[in-house]
Amino acid sequence: NRLKILVSDNGQGIPESEVGQIFAKGAGLSNTYERLKTVYGDDFIFEVENTHPGVRNFIDIPARGKG
Repeated sequence: NRLKILVSDNGQGIPESEVGQIFAKGAGLSNTYERLKTVYGDDFIFEVENTHPGVRNFIDIPARGKG
């Protein structure tokens, strides 16, 4: 079972010159990526896509339910 989260907005988006560096600098996306990596290792997907206008963020992680 997986938990899938989609967050999007209709703002200015990410400048094309910065798209390749979104997980390397700043607080929001890089912090989220590092936390996902710490908790889930390689078992997660975190994608960021410019949608012109706006940005779409997709996260896919293992679902943890009551056993």
